[in-house]
Amino acid sequence: MRFMVSSVSFTFCSWNVRGLGDNKKCANVLSELLSLNPSAVLIQESKLSDITPFKAYSFLPRSLDHFNFKAAVGSAGGMVSAFSSSHFNISQSTQQSYCLSNFVDTLADPSPIKITNVYVPTDHSLKDDFLLALTNDAPDAQTPWIIMGDFNLLRSHEDKNSGSFRQAEADKFNDTINALALLELPLLDRRFTWTNNRESPILEKIDRVFINNAWNTCFPNFNLSSLTRFTSDH
Repeated sequence: MRFMVSSVSFTFCSWNVRGLGDNKKCANVLSELLSLNPSAVLIQESKLSDITPFKAYSFLPRSLDHFNFKAAVGSAGGMVSAFSSSHFNISQSTQQSYCLSNFVDTLADPSPIKITNVYVPTDHSLKDDFLLALTNDAPDAQTPWIIMGDFNLLRSHEDKNSGSFRQAEADKFNDTINALALLELPLLDRRFTWTNNRESPILEKIDRVFINNAWNTCFPNFNLSSLTRFTSDH
């Protein structure tokens, strides 16, 4: 799913694009981002092992003039985080397993905020690694923190329309969320964020946005909305 996270100050777009190797796909992503005009974009599943500036601007608007990436492993995974210098200055970028984080300063306030891009593989044996990485990535409680992306994890039975549900895995996910004192931004205009596109589809909510209390205090009016599914099963 593509979604926008918005406030009066800036907007984020998070998008699992399912690969950026094809030139036509890159052109379509660029066109969509130009129309959305976000302050920052967090892309999951780039499936790119390297991204040169020339490649980046085949799918990123010129306004998103600061970017960094986490390389795909073979043709799996990969993330890109890109920011507009009209809104943000990047002070530090870090990588954990399945996380790409940036400390940025807004032009209105030099105090750092942390923005984490997440892509978790579907392999259930890797979920614990991700939860540990997310825990290790947490900033101090005073630093505003937002985490968004494709978690490939469910929190409850209501996050899936049919099929098996892994309760123990959901419990671990919820325990980590609670231990980190994270709040999930509600998605009010869509129940599910992914489909397997079958005749009798499986639908799941696996794309999410979390914030900590410091973020909620600094930016109390953030809201989350979905966008029409485009070039992807999200």
